[in-house]
Amino acid sequence: LSPDEKEIAYCSYDGIHIMDTDGENDELVVSQNTPVDFINGIGAFLPLPMWSSDGKKLLYHKCIGQVGCSEISDYDIFVYDLDTKTETLLVKGGMYPAWNYYK
Repeated sequence: LSPDEKEIAYCSYDGIHIMDTDGENDELVVSQNTPVDFINGIGAFLPLPMWSSDGKKLLYHKCIGQVGCSEISDYDIFVYDLDTKTETLLVKGGMYPAWNYYK
């Protein structure tokens, strides 16, 4: 749920989507290039997108170039800027990122 509670980010078979909380305006914002095979119980793309406190960015991990990623080294951590529509690699070989806010 976005900080303003107007949108949700969720993971689907093709990537990360954002849509309004009323179910309207569903948009794919981050494509997943690696095939995901949920039929056989392999989930290569489980990014758990997290909103930044200002609602302008999403933080997540994704599998790069593997099917059925099973090691932390198979995943990288990215941030997606919703204003510029750009994805930036933050960490190679990592999972389950979290925003940490300092004052």
